[in-house]
Amino acid sequence: MVWGGGLYLMNQFADWGYEASSINTFGIGFPIVLFGILLDLIVIGAFFVMISSIAQTPVLPFLLGFGFAIAARSFGVMIDYLALSNTADQEMKSILLPMLEKIRWILPDLSRLDWRSICLYDHWPATGDMIQAATISLSYSVLMLCVAIFAYNKRDFF
Repeated sequence: MVWGGGLYLMNQFADWGYEASSINTFGIGFPIVLFGILLDLIVIGAFFVMISSIAQTPVLPFLLGFGFAIAARSFGVMIDYLALSNTADQEMKSILLPMLEKIRWILPDLSRLDWRSICLYDHWPATGDMIQAATISLSYSVLMLCVAIFAYNKRDFF
């Protein structure tokens, strides 16, 4: 909330003398964008907790959580580029696209939670897409937390 409030105040009072080509819109869309960021962090946090429950070293959850965050945010963009772009290399498309389509069943697409276009351009994604992205991210988080609870129950701490 502090971060969102700081961003709002910076947009309202700090223009640094530049003329903006489009003014950011801070209506009902701003809390929705922050909610998307919060869901993104919840998914990454749930994955981190799940890896922490099975890891033996403290560095492993950090490294895997960092890799997961990068992979989950860029995963959907990679699939869209390979599937929809005419400029994509055909060899790369034939090798990577089938593999990415299989990974899609395991890794959540966190790029679907990037709703910044609401505030930046006043362009709203489809409501069904937003609800679906929120539902998938919350379901994935619950699943990871259930795996973590199961792992912690089976773990011998002494």
